Amino acid sequence: MAGLEGKGWVARERDPSDSRSYLLGLTGEGSAAVARLAAARREGHAKLLAKLKPDEHEALLKGLDALVHALEDEA
Repeated sequence: MAGLEGKGWVARERDPSDSRSYLLGLTGEGSAAVARLAAARREGHAKLLAKLKPDEHEALLKGLDALVHALEDEA
C-alpha cells in the first residue's frame, strides 16, 4: 500500500470507527492508472484471441463457460 500511496494512486485515512484500521480508496490518478492497465490488458487479450481460428475461438468460449459453471457450483 505504501508504494501505491507513494505514487498517488491510493489514499488512506484512519477509520473513525476503529483507530486500528485504515480506509483505503483510489485517487483520481489511481482510477486513471486502473483504466490504462485494463485497456492494455484488453488489447493484449484481443491480440491473442485474433490468433485463434474460428473453431478454436468457439472451443475456448465453450470451455471457459464450462469452467465458470463448475466454479459457480463449487461456491
